[in-house]
Amino acid sequence: MSSLASSGYRRDIDGLRGRSILAVVLFHATGALRGGFIGVDVFFVISGYLIAGILLREMERGQLNLANFWVRRIRRIMPASVAMSVVTLGLGCLILLPEDLVSLAKSAMAQALMVSNVFFWQDSGYFAAASDQKPFLHTWSLSVEEQFYLVFPFVCWAVMKWHVHRGSPGGVQPLLLKLFAAALLISLGISIYQVGQEPTMAFYLLPSRAWELLVGATLACLPSGCRLSSAKTCRRLGELGFFLLIICAVQLRDSTPFPGLLALPPCLGAALLIWVHGPAQPASPDHWLRRVMESRFLVGLGLISYSLYLWHWPFLAYWEYLDVSFSRST
Repeated sequence: MSSLASSGYRRDIDGLRGRSILAVVLFHATGALRGGFIGVDVFFVISGYLIAGILLREMERGQLNLANFWVRRIRRIMPASVAMSVVTLGLGCLILLPEDLVSLAKSAMAQALMVSNVFFWQDSGYFAAASDQKPFLHTWSLSVEEQFYLVFPFVCWAVMKWHVHRGSPGGVQPLLLKLFAAALLISLGISIYQVGQEPTMAFYLLPSRAWELLVGATLACLPSGCRLSSAKTCRRLGELGFFLLIICAVQLRDSTPFPGLLALPPCLGAALLIWVHGPAQPASPDHWLRRVMESRFLVGLGLISYSLYLWHWPFLAYWEYLDVSFSRST
């Protein structure tokens, strides 16, 4: 059984979410944290870990139902997403010029169809000059996750059925671990290649981003026997992951070729933090890092991270649009 399969609520994961959304908002709102965009990559790792854990638990109980899984995803994601889209479109009708309103409507449609990452890839680069005036631009990452949610559970279900049909001894988890690790390496290779050849494609599309979610999925598949030898080792690896995220957030720039190899440190940092604070590890509950990651502030931010991510960007984009429009008129 995976270490995740028997675990309950993890405050440290909500704390990691809180740290990530704080980095993203600081990057977007102030530009003070130049590499704060790595918060999105951390979200991908967390999502892969949690989704794989849910599917593993259901497979272990023999209760994996794809329809039920997707219905739960829709119920969790759609209400807030629809509300944000309706309000953003309403504000656009009041604020935007006709040609910009047409573009807004197209991007809203792409968001509704879960292909906004494809839309913005074809439209322009994420860091293009006018990107900060596109209210739905941030939904590219949501589309990447939604596309992953469509494909990943079906792959798990198919492997489980094949495993049962073959009558192979043991559980399906070791096979999934190998499959996820292989897919991770393939996707990482695609990402590295595309960063050099088609950087905008590498940034937006699922094939070059899937490896980040698969880092979390692979971590979730590790057997409970993958236990660190001591609390000291646990503390040191956690601190390494923590400072990897800090260094990346401070040192990376929006002009950096990304994701590719440069996305590895933040993803590995996130994976280390998730792993060392897992229930199977001999982590020290009074360690300063544990206290930080489970602090009321970060956990509180983590609990509202999805809503904060949805809502912060449209208002920043409209503010920028009005500021530029006013500057041109004076």
